[in-house]
Amino acid sequence: HLSRTPRTLFATHDESNRNMLNADGENVDLYIPRKCSWTNRLITASDKASVQLNVGHLDANGVYNGSYTTMALSGYVRMKVRR
Repeated sequence: HLSRTPRTLFATHDESNRNMLNADGENVDLYIPRKCSWTNRLITASDKASVQLNVGHLDANGVYNGSYTTMALSGYVRMKVRR
């Protein structure tokens, strides 16, 4: 709600309104920044050329075993690839 003082108009907020809850009722962050797997730089929200890949793990027979490794590549790295 808004409170008015003679000199200033300011908004007050409840800290609990800023948290996001998942289906289990646990607090989760609203935004989690990603890091490039190659350069370890943060990938900004404005980097529209960045990609995130999930590479599946295989067992000895070449069958997907349900686990994977996530890799994120920034647009900078993708543009530096030789063609």
